Amino acid sequence: MNLNKAMDYARHADFNKESIVCLCKWQNNYCVFSLDYLQEESENWFNIEYVGSKLIDAYSVEGESYSGEGIQELTDDIIEHISPDNLNFQIYQTKVDTSLIVPAIYHQLLPDFIPDYERVDDISFYRHQVDRTLNLINRPAN
Repeated sequence: MNLNKAMDYARHADFNKESIVCLCKWQNNYCVFSLDYLQEESENWFNIEYVGSKLIDAYSVEGESYSGEGIQELTDDIIEHISPDNLNFQIYQTKVDTSLIVPAIYHQLLPDFIPDYERVDDISFYRHQVDRTLNLINRPAN
């Protein structure tokens, strides 16, 4: 789902049990964009946590956090990193841990498709598996 639909869903999501996440590859980085909706007394805002790395050096991680009350505020900040049109969010029935390295997050959310990075012997095959999985989950709906 696109960012706008993900934000609509986030208003009613149970973030203790589920996550709204975009897993993608952008400019040779493997990325995680996790969307949250935060409510405090009279204030409500969205937050997107970004984590990215290259698989060849998975422990060299970059991260950023984007916040705003609406889509315009989020897109004004995030556009420096990725076009919002390239974000395709999915709902995962687990709470994502963005403090992990990207391959560990991929395995956490897609354990049946992405092997445990710590047990990988062939990084080329691993990268191929990750690319295939990302293409599958980000394929446009017919």
